[in-house]
Amino acid sequence: MHRTHTLYDLQHEKSTAPSSLFSTNARLLWFKSIEHQQLCHLSNQNLSELMALKILPEFTLFESLHRLYEDPMAGTLEDGELLQTVAYNFTEEFWKNHPKSNHQMTEFLTMLSTFKVAENYHWKSEIEKKNYFYALETLSNQLK
Repeated sequence: MHRTHTLYDLQHEKSTAPSSLFSTNARLLWFKSIEHQQLCHLSNQNLSELMALKILPEFTLFESLHRLYEDPMAGTLEDGELLQTVAYNFTEEFWKNHPKSNHQMTEFLTMLSTFKVAENYHWKSEIEKKNYFYALETLSNQLK
């Protein structure tokens, strides 16, 4: 999987039509506005929205993991938002059906724990910290 693929390329490669999933014209217009961008050039906000809508989940997760390794606190509105999006939009069933993704996420969580990344981070607020640790706990429980 290449980070340089566009959503347009991926939906044709997978023979899916995510645009048919949208219930409003606004969402369809939003998707059309980003579908020719490479995954690596999507904003964290757009990537999070794609995950929330369950559009090409294995590809959006791959890109999210790449970004999380670069910045474990990545987010648009608050620190750690990208990890929270992954934690709350991928189910236990997804992780069981995608062992490679499960392994990659488990390795990432191990790295966070080993180096105490979240514990040593300077949080802007206590609520951001609590949200992040809750997301970590949620992911850990899903991956078991």
